Amino acid sequence: MLAAGVFAGGCSSSSLSEPDEPKIDPSSGNVYLTLNVRPMESVSSTRAGVYEENDTIGFEIPATQYEKMRSLRVIIVRPDGSVETNRLANVGSTHLPDPNDMTFLVKGGEAKRIYLFANESSVPYDFSAIAEGSVFPREQVEGIELTRVSGKPLYDNNGKPYIPQPGEDAKAGSYIPMSEVFDINVKKPVTDEDLYQTADMFVTRAAVKFSFEFNAVPDLAVSEFSISTITVDGISDKEYLLPRNTVYKPSKYTSTDYTLGGRFITSYSLPSDSQLDEYTFEIPEKSLTAGSTAQTYIPYIYLPESPERSYKVKIGFKTPESPDAVIYSTYTLPNLPALPRNTHVKVSMTMYAPLKIDMQVNIMPYHSVVLKPNFGLD
Repeated sequence: MLAAGVFAGGCSSSSLSEPDEPKIDPSSGNVYLTLNVRPMESVSSTRAGVYEENDTIGFEIPATQYEKMRSLRVIIVRPDGSVETNRLANVGSTHLPDPNDMTFLVKGGEAKRIYLFANESSVPYDFSAIAEGSVFPREQVEGIELTRVSGKPLYDNNGKPYIPQPGEDAKAGSYIPMSEVFDINVKKPVTDEDLYQTADMFVTRAAVKFSFEFNAVPDLAVSEFSISTITVDGISDKEYLLPRNTVYKPSKYTSTDYTLGGRFITSYSLPSDSQLDEYTFEIPEKSLTAGSTAQTYIPYIYLPESPERSYKVKIGFKTPESPDAVIYSTYTLPNLPALPRNTHVKVSMTMYAPLKIDMQVNIMPYHSVVLKPNFGLD
């Protein structure tokens, strides 16, 4: 349908140089597992729902620091359901986890379920309370929901500082949560090479963002027409923190030929009791006014992923004749059959007659950055 991703490889051995920990004995059954984790970033296409070999696919970098990684928690669960590791990795100014925090001493020769939670300060759950050695509360954690109040966004970073300045409050905005879960098999250590294994993974932003571009055809003398509100219908009031029944194309366990390891989200599930309602973007005064130059409004407001449906927008116009009144017109958004997480929806509007608008939609999931440990991963 829409959306994007990055490469996700299964667990594999690699010719890593030895970490700083003491060398382990293969007879112990333990191995060093290094996780290479990066954000799942965005891809754009002018056509949603159909992606073919000749599609032009581009990537979009995060627009603000709050769309990047600020923290990363890794929880590794053994086959018996016990918590083998619960670690909050150090994430520095690069907005990537410290490679020194991404190697784990784990039991080899068994399956692992690995949970990744980035930017947990924006999530209503205390992951630090999950003790190593305890039974992992799988149903509870996989059921964590992110909710919004009716008429409100999921996260609102409008008016917040996005480029940190000396002395600036690092918590001025909300870091967008990212998450994912992977099932991998860790090899039993037979050779020295088996002692050092790696797995490539990604985390996915749990949010949808909109932006709007407004223009008018050159011979339309309506420069005083302006848009005051844009209302999008069918926005869910909640979503799961972890992707639920999310299907990637290619699948998250296989390689991809898309640029920078991109992949698409083709289906997903919402909470069964989720409700749909409108969300209204209040347009700053004179920010979208018909004229010869296209104007862009990018609100740093984030909404939950929402279901497959035909999305409509209701636009409120102010006219030269009635500057204090608002005239509403409703339009169907083309090329938008669903709203999966990790998506930036760019809506381009061209006025070709008074109150008549041609709509185009471009889907922009986010581009990725590869993380490489500093002790020898090629």
